[in-house]
Amino acid sequence: MSDVKALGYVCLTGPLGEWQQLAEILGLQAVPGGSDSAVRYRMDERAWRIAVDAGEPGCGCIGWEVGSREALHRLHEKLIGAQIPVKSDPKLASARGVAELIRCQDPSGLCLEFFHGPQVSTEPFVSPSGARFITSHGGATMGLGHVVLLVDDGKAAADFYMGLLGFELTDSFKSGVIDVTFAHVNARHHSLAFAPTAGKVASGLHHVMIEVDSLDVVGRALDRVTAAGIPINLSLGKHANDLMTSFYLSTPSGCDLEYGCGGRLVDDSWTPMWIDRPSLWGHKHRTPVSDGRPPEGSKSDRWSL
Repeated sequence: MSDVKALGYVCLTGPLGEWQQLAEILGLQAVPGGSDSAVRYRMDERAWRIAVDAGEPGCGCIGWEVGSREALHRLHEKLIGAQIPVKSDPKLASARGVAELIRCQDPSGLCLEFFHGPQVSTEPFVSPSGARFITSHGGATMGLGHVVLLVDDGKAAADFYMGLLGFELTDSFKSGVIDVTFAHVNARHHSLAFAPTAGKVASGLHHVMIEVDSLDVVGRALDRVTAAGIPINLSLGKHANDLMTSFYLSTPSGCDLEYGCGGRLVDDSWTPMWIDRPSLWGHKHRTPVSDGRPPEGSKSDRWSL
C-alpha cells in the first residue's frame, strides 16, 4: 500500500492574464498567490489546488499528499534508501501552506513534492461558474484529479512510481504504437498515468484532469471555451477505461487540461486489465491523426490518454 494518498496540487508557469480568463471559464476560484507574480486557484475547501507563477509555459512541480507526518518520514527514508536525492524545505512548506514537505525528481527529471497537513480555507469555495468539483468520495480524499506524464523510460517510471512509491496498477492502454500505464492510490480510477515519449515530443506533463459533478457543467464549460476561442484539442468523448466523459483544451502553461465528469471508482477488489482503444466514442483530434500515430510537435497536439 502506498503512503501517497492523493494528487494534492499542481504548480505551473505561464501568462497570468490568460490563466485568469481560463480559470473563470472553468469555474476555478482565484486567490492570492503570495506575490504579484503568482495566482492560486481553489476548487474545494483546500486553500488552493493549482498554482500559476508568471513565466514561460511549463510545469514547476507536482504535489502528492501523504496521510501523516510518520508516512512522510517513512517515504523520505525510502527515497534515500533508493539513492534518490531528497530535500526537506520548511520555508517552502510554509509558502505552500502545508505542515511539512520534501522534494525530489522522478526518473525523467520532473520535480515532485510530497507533503502532509494541507491548509483548509476558513472561507467557503465559491466557483465563478457555479461548478462543483469532485475531490473526495465517502469522506476520503481523492485529490484534485489526475496527471498524465510523458516519460523518458517507461520501465524506470514504473519502478519508481509503482515499485518504490507503491502506486497500484489500474489498467493499461496498448495500441502497438504507445503503451500507457494507469495507476491509483485511492478510489479514483487513476491519479497518475504515464507513457514513454514518442517522436520528437519531450518528456513532462501531458495533461491535468479536473472532474465536475455533472455532464451539464461539462457542456456549459465546453460552450464557454469554444466562445472564447481557446483551442480544443480533443472533442467531447468518453474514455473506455475510467468512463470519464470529457474534452481536452490547451492551457497557457503548454500542457492540456481534461475537463470531465462521471469517472469510474475502484476499490481493493479491482482487477487490472488492458484496453486497445482509449475512448468508446468521441475525443476527436483537432489535428487529424493517421495510422494511430500522434502528430509531432507540442503536447497539446497529442492523442487521448
